[in-house]
Amino acid sequence: VIATPSQMSDGDIYKAGDTAVRVWTRQPGPVEVRDKATTESIYVLSGEMFVTNADGSAVRCVAGDTVALPRGWTGRYDVASAVKAVSVVVGKETTSAAAPAPSVSHAGGKRRPIVGGNWKCNPA
Repeated sequence: VIATPSQMSDGDIYKAGDTAVRVWTRQPGPVEVRDKATTESIYVLSGEMFVTNADGSAVRCVAGDTVALPRGWTGRYDVASAVKAVSVVVGKETTSAAAPAPSVSHAGGKRRPIVGGNWKCNPA
């Protein structure tokens, strides 16, 4: 089922229930994420960004890299040069300013992204 224009948020190309596929572009600058409400897989088409976990560890992502951000992840991504990407988002996105409920913790409460170019890491 392809979403109708009234069901689409900016960049959605497919939407069914709590699953959306979107194409998006971000200009250089930081994006803070706190206790991510959804699970998101991102495939970078162009540009460069750094994904940084709450513990400060970071990975560099460029065209051809895949990033999986699990529900509950906290960190930031810093766009170094305009990024165009395709992402699959699964879960109910929050639309209010209220903080989402805490998620189940793993690995000592630190959720980490899975990053790779053909599943090969590109450390910062």
